[in-house]
Amino acid sequence: MKLGYKFDTNFIPEFPVRKGTIDKGIKDKNSSVNIDYFAISADKKNAVFLELKTDMGSRNEKQDDYLKKAQAVGLKDLLTGIVEILEKTRAKRKYCNLLLKLNDLNLLSFDRNGLEELMRNDNLRGLSELLGKNNEGIQPEFNGQEPEIEIVYLQPDLEKNKENNEIVITFCDVYNIVRFERDCVSREFSRFLKDNFCIQELNIWRPIIILSGEKIIPELWTLK
Repeated sequence: MKLGYKFDTNFIPEFPVRKGTIDKGIKDKNSSVNIDYFAISADKKNAVFLELKTDMGSRNEKQDDYLKKAQAVGLKDLLTGIVEILEKTRAKRKYCNLLLKLNDLNLLSFDRNGLEELMRNDNLRGLSELLGKNNEGIQPEFNGQEPEIEIVYLQPDLEKNKENNEIVITFCDVYNIVRFERDCVSREFSRFLKDNFCIQELNIWRPIIILSGEKIIPELWTLK
């Protein structure tokens, strides 16, 4: 296991990070950079920034730097930053949909019924009143401690000079999981990974649970 915990199945693609939240000296504070995917563990104790790279040449220090800054700031301030972007952006409907997704993850607390009612209209008149003065109507919500953030790279292979504490999931890792699945989509995906990224199969023994009547019979098997 790379991480060791189960995830909520609701991932958020293109998770926006307000530039002014991670860099106090920047002029365009309410513009954003996007993280490919945001995920959170089922128990809400851990969060993940997942960056997908299909080409090793697309890794760059500037992007790695803002990921580390966002990690250091913490999720509470990042969520507050999203609300601040909503105040200024013209793409309010896009950010309102993001608020609903974050509410689904129990990370933001606000009048959901009120927001959904506003979004049924052609305009979002009344949004400022819903958010309240200084955005007091919408707040980050954590059950206890703020989630710890980890940065994960999903990429073709390992980098020779990567940092020791960097978490990397390679396409080989993905292939050696997906190849065991029986559905046609997984089979096609595993074939694509193998054909396009010169992946070597690992001789992995995987536990399979077979339900027989009321008995659960564990078996071990492998594919080559």
